[in-house]
Amino acid sequence: MTMENGTSHSIHDTGDNAWMMISTALVLLMTPALAFFYGGLVDRKNILNQLFLSFICMGIVFLQWVLFGFSFAFGPPISVGFGSFKWAVLRFGEVESNIYSPTYPLLTFAAYQGTFAIITPALISGAIVGRMKLIPYMIFIFIWTTVCYDPMAHWVWGSNGWLKHLGTLDFAGGTVVHILSGVSGLVAALILGKRSDYDPHSTTAHNLPFTILGTSLLWVGWSGFNGGSANGADGIAALALINTNAAAATGLVTWVVLDAIRGHVSISGACVGPIIGLVPVTPALAFFYGGLVDRKNVLNQLFLSFICMGIVFLQWVLFGFSFAFGPPISAGFGSFKWAVLRFGEIDNDVYSPTYPLLTFAAYHGTFAIITPALISGAIVGRMKLIPYMIFIFIWTTVCYDPMANWVWGSSGWLKHLGTLDFAGGTVVHILSGVSGLVASLILGKRSDYDPHSTIDHNLPFTILGTLLLWVGWSGFNGGSANGADGLAALALVNTNAAAATGLVTWVVLDAIRGHISISGSCIGPIVGLVAVTPACGFVQPGWALVMAFITTTIVYFLVLNKHHMHFDDALDVAIVHGCGGIIGAFLTGLFPEKWVNSKDGVNGAFYGRPIQLWYQIAGILTAIAFATICTAGILYPLDWIMGIRLAEKDELEGLDITAHGESWQVTASRAVSDLVKRILEEQGVTKEEAEDAGTLELHYNPKNPNKKALRIPLLKRIKSRNSQFDIGSVNNNPVQQNLNNTKVDDDAIYIEPINTHIIRF
Repeated sequence: MTMENGTSHSIHDTGDNAWMMISTALVLLMTPALAFFYGGLVDRKNILNQLFLSFICMGIVFLQWVLFGFSFAFGPPISVGFGSFKWAVLRFGEVESNIYSPTYPLLTFAAYQGTFAIITPALISGAIVGRMKLIPYMIFIFIWTTVCYDPMAHWVWGSNGWLKHLGTLDFAGGTVVHILSGVSGLVAALILGKRSDYDPHSTTAHNLPFTILGTSLLWVGWSGFNGGSANGADGIAALALINTNAAAATGLVTWVVLDAIRGHVSISGACVGPIIGLVPVTPALAFFYGGLVDRKNVLNQLFLSFICMGIVFLQWVLFGFSFAFGPPISAGFGSFKWAVLRFGEIDNDVYSPTYPLLTFAAYHGTFAIITPALISGAIVGRMKLIPYMIFIFIWTTVCYDPMANWVWGSSGWLKHLGTLDFAGGTVVHILSGVSGLVASLILGKRSDYDPHSTIDHNLPFTILGTLLLWVGWSGFNGGSANGADGLAALALVNTNAAAATGLVTWVVLDAIRGHISISGSCIGPIVGLVAVTPACGFVQPGWALVMAFITTTIVYFLVLNKHHMHFDDALDVAIVHGCGGIIGAFLTGLFPEKWVNSKDGVNGAFYGRPIQLWYQIAGILTAIAFATICTAGILYPLDWIMGIRLAEKDELEGLDITAHGESWQVTASRAVSDLVKRILEEQGVTKEEAEDAGTLELHYNPKNPNKKALRIPLLKRIKSRNSQFDIGSVNNNPVQQNLNNTKVDDDAIYIEPINTHIIRF
């Protein structure tokens, strides 16, 4: 049986394919898990870099894997030692005998093995902490994967690998992943030499909650790492799954017992234990946005995404699903016949013929949730909470539900016109991006708006959110295939290929400008994902790379010049999702090939059918106009009835305090307060005297004019300008402020607050 490009579904076991795609997502999760495992163990000055070293592997390696890495490792061999480039860009042609994945698509196998290729060089980063230049590291990762990992994978797992034929056993990467990365890490550490501040007796762990989080996610991800290596959903997979968890549990208990015998149970050691046990047997948008906003609004930003899960899914169950997908009352709207998800007898289920309609309803409910949650990034810190919640409910009803019906509903007019949107380019991204722009214009700019400043307060949060969004997007796009078949595998590969391209493109553009931004590199993969969303089930992986590159490049320069735009879209929702969605939807009219999708596929303009471009433009213009009308039509009446904009005083204090009565910054602000009080004690000044003198004012620091700093008047001369004050802790880690490193003038001392602009006594 031949398989055209590895996606034919006539001989596939959907259960095997589903398990392998789940395993792919689980193993992909291991790289962000590793980032947090390592990130919690390194010293504070290298935390973001360590997270980035793992994160960048997802982009560089998967891009290499799609371009030629998989073909080099598993392609038709040119010798006993190497595969060929016949399967470059994952174009398989007709595969007469698929020996790697006989019961599921070869694309799924390629995506699964790609996650192994990603995690292996990421492991090396733990050996070179804090002493390798970034650009050489990225070049090393690309070359090392090509000349080291790919050949070794071929030798051990390839169809004619010499170690495989010799009889070497490696079920899930003991040699290919762990020995290869461990030895390479040792060699790299020896070549680089010891750190300048190396102390063999000290531990540098700065954030054990990070390490615990990473350990837990690694443990979960390893279920796919080992279980998926069974190559199907059978008894061997179950055995691998049991052995994996048994080994992890044994490693954890053994380490803890040995620690207890020595008299001290180490948290970091307890995290290492299960990892050691695993080796021999070998929650996202809220965190993404929450890490980017300023500290006074972080809890509120998390809540704005969180509350969408409640409001929107409640609406979806009550009547939203029926309104979007129910038996139509016209070409524009569904009915309320399926309200409260009571379907009755359905003669012809056009949406989910091979699985329950309830599953389809639950799946699309998650799309309905994420779309208004995206809007929240555009209105940071200036919209009242109650009007926001009312807006979300009404907007989902009058904007999202009808648009979903037009594009995906059985009688939707855009669907019948021919507009392509595989997984939400128009319905999710253009709709939310345009609505975010309109909302930000109606609300106006923040009181403390500065177009040249970045307000991100917690980049580890943003990295966590980015990585979880990347993993979750596998379900976002892959699930839109409506089954565990070759089309789902194609969508999965295109999703990860586009994310990797977006990441690498953004980092390269940053590097050309001389500075690689962590927050910027988190935007890159999101833009790539947005770009490919409407096309992921209609185009080949090579076109997914092109779409992500074009879209990311355009969005990059739009973000770079956003200070010229006269609106306050705090987290670039309009640019990333609105513009990114428009570009992706437009490009979807260029690159589709009919044979790629046997059910809904068509040829695009590049393949002799230019009319498809006009169908895409029709969908784009409809989404823009409809989102504009709906958003303005909801917010203006709400503003007239109850007011939607915060009072300036509440806005400046932050929604965490004024709307929720809680604060994310308590620990940090108390730490800085301790510093202030100790400086005042050195001067023999009371708190009241200091407040009368304006102690709590923020001024631009003369030492660093680009940053504001706390200005503490010197009411009396400080005894020693080299005094060092232990100011307690931030996130359970000791923090000190050396006064010799601050600017002291004739009448004041300037200290940059630690991650906060609010000082409390």
